[in-house]
Parts: sequence; structure tokens; C-alpha cells
Amino acid sequence: MGLKHGLAFTILFVKSICAISQPICPDPGQVKALCMMVNTHMKNPDASSDKYMYQVRMKKAACVSATDSTKTAQQKLHDFLAMHTLPTYNNLQFDVLDGNILKFAVSAKFDDFLIDMIDWGADLNTVDVSDGRTVLDYVAYHAEKNSGNDLKKRFDRYYSTLRAAGAKHRREIE
Repeated sequence: MGLKHGLAFTILFVKSICAISQPICPDPGQVKALCMMVNTHMKNPDASSDKYMYQVRMKKAACVSATDSTKTAQQKLHDFLAMHTLPTYNNLQFDVLDGNILKFAVSAKFDDFLIDMIDWGADLNTVDVSDGRTVLDYVAYHAEKNSGNDLKKRFDRYYSTLRAAGAKHRREIE
């Protein structure tokens, strides 16, 4: 092999090694266990940065770095959520088969997750095939179902928060 070919081979080899070692970005694989993190309200063991593991994973998935400004981080998370669908969830503790993770967060009473998803620009108007409802429909249903008990106030708060963030009922989308 001549010097020219040997050099070309070396350059190609180094480029391929560099490509392998660089992280995939954006990386939707980072959100695979998001449902479990929401279900358990999983805390970040290294709470020096983010309180919850879903925050860590979402930021990794969206390529947010520690040096990014808050505005840049928000934009990266927004862009990631605009390009990728959040996982659906199935669990005996959840009343929607293949339900949107936002509905599951409501069911799990995980306020921080809902607020972050709203701030990061998650699609609040996804209609699940299994129940034909948006997250706002889901919240309204549960607010009505819990009329007369303490949970009604929580669902009313979710409703107001989601509505203010642009969430719609299915009938308003069609």
C-alpha cells in the first residue's frame, strides 16, 4: 500500500472511531424509560442539577449541555418534543390503554412533570386512539367523576393550567 493510500486509510479509520465515540444527538432512546420515571416520581440521585430523572433523560435526549443557557436548553427541549412523540403507557394503575404520558402524569399526580412538559412545549392536544380523548378531555372527565371530593380541586387546577397553556378538547381540534 502506498503512502497516499495508507494516509487515506488512517484518516478514514480515525473519522470512523470519532463518529462511534460521539453521542447520538438528539437521542430519542433516552426517553424509553420515561413512563417508569413518571410512575415512581424517580428522583435524580445526583440532585445537584435536576431534581428528577426524567429531567436528566429529557435533557440528554435533547442534547442539552451543562453550559447551555436556560433559553438555549428550553429551545432544545422544545425542538426535541416537536420532532419526537412522547411514549405511551400501559399499567394496571392507569385507566387508559396506550395512554399519552401526560394523561399518566395526571393519573400519577406528578405536577412537576406536567409543568415541565408544558414549559418545554409538549403537544398538549394529542388524541389517544384507545380512548379518543386529549389530556384536557381526560382531566375534565376525572374532575366530573371526582365531584364532591378533594381530588376535584386537583383536577380543576390541572384543567386551568392545561387550558392556559393551550390544551384543547378533542371537539375543538376537529
